[in-house]
Amino acid sequence: MSTYSSSLNHIVFATKNRKPCIPDEHRERIIQYMWSTCKNWKCEPFAINGTSDHMHILISLHPSVSVSNLVKTIKTSSNSMIKENLLCPGFTSWQEGFGHFACAVERKNQLVDYIENQKQHHAKFSSKDEIIMLLVKYGIEYDPKYLI
Repeated sequence: MSTYSSSLNHIVFATKNRKPCIPDEHRERIIQYMWSTCKNWKCEPFAINGTSDHMHILISLHPSVSVSNLVKTIKTSSNSMIKENLLCPGFTSWQEGFGHFACAVERKNQLVDYIENQKQHHAKFSSKDEIIMLLVKYGIEYDPKYLI
């Protein structure tokens, strides 16, 4: 008997201190690296994108994978790749922690559009404002001191 699973997970994490240090010209290489990391963990990414100071991932997790372990691997390995290839001047690391939002599978196309259009989206408000809106939308209590 096989294991069948359906989950849609929206993950968000930022650069340390939300420093805007991911240049547009290298973002696609970082996205492709994160995409392959997800696939190596037998997870199905639907969208990965971000701006100069944060990244979004929309993914279906393999049943054997925990969100925490996957995000730790994505952040640790991409951190090394970015530094080894000198892709982002001023990048020191990803910020500790991440946002994780379980989403209705029916919203997949809407969320893919949202993530793919990050540049236009953030012309209106900051990544810090965005994470606060997501936390409020999903009813997650938070301490503002951790939203640097």
